[in-house]
Amino acid sequence: MASSEFAIPEKIDSTTFERYQKLLYRALLNISAKRNNELPSKEVPFYRMIDSTAARKMDQLSGRILPKINQMISNADLPGSEGFCEITEAEDVDSWSKDFVSLVDSLIDGVNVSLDEFSGRSKKISATVNKSKPVIAEISNVSSRDFRFLYGNAIGRPQLKFKDKVDNSSTPFIPKLVEKPNALVPWEINVRENKDILFYPNPYEYEIKNIIYPAFMLEDKEPIPYSPIMDSSHIWVETLEDLKAMCEKLENNNEIAIDLEHHDYRSYQGFTCLLQISTRDDDFIVDALALRSSLQILNQYFTNPNIVKVFHGAEFDIIWLQKDFGVYIVNLFDTFHAATLLELPQKSLAYLLKHYCEVEADKKYQLADWRIRPIPSEMLYYARSDTHYLLYIYDRMRNELIAKSENLLRVTLERSAETSLKTYKKIVYDDDGEGPGGYMRLQAKWKTSFDYQQFAVFKALHAWRDRIAREEDESTGYVLPNEMLIAMSEKMPDDPKEISACFKTGVPSLIRMNILELSRLIKDTKSDASMPSTSLVQSKSAENHTITEDMEVDSNESIGTNRNSMLLNNFVCFSLHYSKNALLFV
Repeated sequence: MASSEFAIPEKIDSTTFERYQKLLYRALLNISAKRNNELPSKEVPFYRMIDSTAARKMDQLSGRILPKINQMISNADLPGSEGFCEITEAEDVDSWSKDFVSLVDSLIDGVNVSLDEFSGRSKKISATVNKSKPVIAEISNVSSRDFRFLYGNAIGRPQLKFKDKVDNSSTPFIPKLVEKPNALVPWEINVRENKDILFYPNPYEYEIKNIIYPAFMLEDKEPIPYSPIMDSSHIWVETLEDLKAMCEKLENNNEIAIDLEHHDYRSYQGFTCLLQISTRDDDFIVDALALRSSLQILNQYFTNPNIVKVFHGAEFDIIWLQKDFGVYIVNLFDTFHAATLLELPQKSLAYLLKHYCEVEADKKYQLADWRIRPIPSEMLYYARSDTHYLLYIYDRMRNELIAKSENLLRVTLERSAETSLKTYKKIVYDDDGEGPGGYMRLQAKWKTSFDYQQFAVFKALHAWRDRIAREEDESTGYVLPNEMLIAMSEKMPDDPKEISACFKTGVPSLIRMNILELSRLIKDTKSDASMPSTSLVQSKSAENHTITEDMEVDSNESIGTNRNSMLLNNFVCFSLHYSKNALLFV
């Protein structure tokens, strides 16, 4: 019977862990000793030949091990182009050994993550919004205190609680508008009849284009002073009763200032977290996460042509309101357009606050994580200040526009109307790399030169990153930051350990979770990508050389002709080298 000293504890806890640890180290030392004394593989055939008993025992052992290996391979379901086929020889194991090592590494990483969660080093992501006071961490600019990235510990994923399910597919965005208040023409959408449409028009397009502005907007009036922000408090709106009470107050106002706080790092399309609305008397801070499905009631006021809605730089706010809530704006005054037409030296809200109100804008929290609940007081102050002064700024700018020329005010309103006409369009991945998020723009931005294989890996990683981001509802930057995408494309690591080595500050969680798939993707892409044959390149080069010679004959016989022809020839060859046609040969 085994001594209690060497018995493995039935339960591992703080009292038994030290003994378990010693037993584990002892077992590892025994394994190392056995490895040092084991029979070299090259000598196995010799001993099998001279000792029939040893050969028979080896065959029996192999007969027991082989089915286990086949079972492991089939259960692992390893990604890639290679399909599972039952192995019958020892040599076949070598072809799978690397994948087994990768699989074990991946499982160990998963154990490490679970241990971190269990020990409290990291928190498991919850589907609920964390209502307890968050642990706030701050990263400030080393050289100054005018910038701060504020985020909370263990923030839940609010989108998992949204009643409208997140759709990151490339299908067209369907407007969420259910009812159309203040309508001049009815709105009806038939998805079945419009299944081939690329995007839907703005439901309030007619109302925006045919608006009759109220007379008070076109008059030079004495600006109404704002109350000192420290002498008043904001109204927090997070329940349906709070929302209805706010709407009752909005009915008595013909001018309101609006701003939004948005989050897009832990979401593919992003979502609005906060809505700030200021009247002449009150500042409302609306919890857009808690009231997301109820905010369409705001269309009663936001689309009322007799209420002017003052924004600063409304382009993104307009499309976020549509995407998240089905809310639209009719009668917009955008102070950014006013600042442009007044030819102010700067167009930012911070400048307008300083210029018109002598207030220094506090932008320390412009990169704060607005998912945090409850919101810290300093963040609430920042959010509130964006709209508190905006109606007074509107008064001053309206008067200045009229004083310069009444036509300037009209042009401001026209440009603002064009902004309010914008519609939300979902991101469609372009396999050709074009568009704002395309790989061609990213490569040009980083000024990176790739060879054939590297460029193929770069495209494959870029597409893989987009797919994972859509599936997991994360930003592409969260899945794989651009600088690491470029670095991996240059190094082309096709082994999990090599991939992990690319990340000096820790492997991103989604890379770690998908590291086997990623390594196989890079390996297959490298294998498929090969240089075009020399004869093919020479043929294309000769063909284009003939074209340039014909161009030389047709052109004037000037001194610079030969040089220009040489440059053109080089340019054509270079273009072919990286064109889509050339990539077909990769």
